[in-house]
Amino acid sequence: MFRSLTGAATILIAVSVLGCDGSPTQPGLPGGSLELTVAAHQAQAGGDVTLDLTLTNRGFRSVEVRFPDGCQVDFVVSGPSGPVWNWINHVACTLAEVVVVLGPGESRRYTATWDVRADDGSAVAPGTYTVRGALRGQPLESPAVSFDVR
Repeated sequence: MFRSLTGAATILIAVSVLGCDGSPTQPGLPGGSLELTVAAHQAQAGGDVTLDLTLTNRGFRSVEVRFPDGCQVDFVVSGPSGPVWNWINHVACTLAEVVVVLGPGESRRYTATWDVRADDGSAVAPGTYTVRGALRGQPLESPAVSFDVR
């Protein structure tokens, strides 16, 4: 089966409101404006798809983000009939809470690899798929990025 990714795609989501002092804040994530981006890259046809999620503090102050466990992010790949692969189903997470502090302009990158198989291990059918990235335990999710599997 030939699989291809139609170009690398990047979608940005920026969520911010101005606080009383004029500085950007994110509801539930005080002190900064967070931007979440997701991208899908396939180095060669038929190969794995690399998924990147980048969290960036676009604000003027440091932001502290608390995660419920060691799996700070999640990636979900969906096809025409719904989700086919969820990264969290294929990893083990530590049970300890994780705190990430991002200063103004700082970023944190998270990467996962999708082997172009469904959660049950079967090869996915040709078609258009989407990927979303999200921060676990936080109200921030990226828009979907579309790509083709042939």
